[in-house]
Amino acid sequence: ALSYEQGEHFGQHLVQVSLLGCRLRYQKLGVGSRLVGTLLKGEATAERPEAGIVWADTGAIPFFRRHGFNDDPILCSRYREIVAPWARSTLMSVQVIATDKRRLPHLLSDARP
Repeated sequence: ALSYEQGEHFGQHLVQVSLLGCRLRYQKLGVGSRLVGTLLKGEATAERPEAGIVWADTGAIPFFRRHGFNDDPILCSRYREIVAPWARSTLMSVQVIATDKRRLPHLLSDARP
């Protein structure tokens, strides 16, 4: 399951992953990857987002890194004021600017990384 919020921030269409979860027996099968990819491709929203953010639990950081998110303090600083931080979580962001599907990060493909 994927829960998200969307809005505008600094003129960017932004999505925030609120919660992402999958039954244990379906983990490591690409379910979470497809959910995140669908969100960032704009298939779950009216328009493709230009950026995505998540407050990732320590154990989820590698998952989100594989999908193009990073925790660079300079890049993420512009999003800190959007929502209060979650306990024991790291703010991560991804920029999804290209409109040509061939130029988007690998996470937008249907294949597992």
